[in-house]
Amino acid sequence: MEVDLYGLFEWSLHVTIPMALYIIYSIIKNIKEATKMKETARTEWDTKQLQEDFTVQSFLAPIVFVTRKKDGVSGTMDFTHSPRVYFNWRASNE
Repeated sequence: MEVDLYGLFEWSLHVTIPMALYIIYSIIKNIKEATKMKETARTEWDTKQLQEDFTVQSFLAPIVFVTRKKDGVSGTMDFTHSPRVYFNWRASNE
């Protein structure tokens, strides 16, 4: 039995090239989305910004217990007194 290696190679190119291009496209798209999210996501909040994004439940210095307004997720943040900065948002695992 003779195998047509050229035909097999040609067939594999038709199958693998579109698949490889789709994988590359997906990777680039995910990198762009992650970069955009990182650029728009806050890592520190002042008091006014905290009130916009979270509802404060209670304080136990240096931690504040909050609920994120956009999705209702509860969690904690650290804060400093002077200047008053909130940071290190952590969702609780309920």
